[in-house]
Amino acid sequence: MVEVNDVLRARGATAFVCECAANGCIALVELPLAVYDGIRAVDRSVLAEGHPAAPAPDESVSPVPREHELPLLRESLRARVNDVWDRLNDVVSELRELHDVPREQIVERLDDALEATDQDPRTP
Repeated sequence: MVEVNDVLRARGATAFVCECAANGCIALVELPLAVYDGIRAVDRSVLAEGHPAAPAPDESVSPVPREHELPLLRESLRARVNDVWDRLNDVVSELRELHDVPREQIVERLDDALEATDQDPRTP
């Protein structure tokens, strides 16, 4: 299931398949991408609430990381922020140079995206 979830992550999904010890489990776990990335950074499994991991059942996923996981999680998130900025630069460059999209239109779309995240209750 790890491979399936990594493909889902690459496609921007926010729901992942439980990676518990139960054979054939298809429970979905909704996680913000940053939490999923943090789980992978510390070699933990994505688990639906109450589902046992193999072999240690105390590794259930929580949006609140354990204290010893914080340094790795912070490092993972810093790298992700830099990656996102690089992708944004690439997208803006492509829109301007290859598609002749006016600056004002790009800025308007960015403003719309920011407005949408401000209204999304999942956004902290």
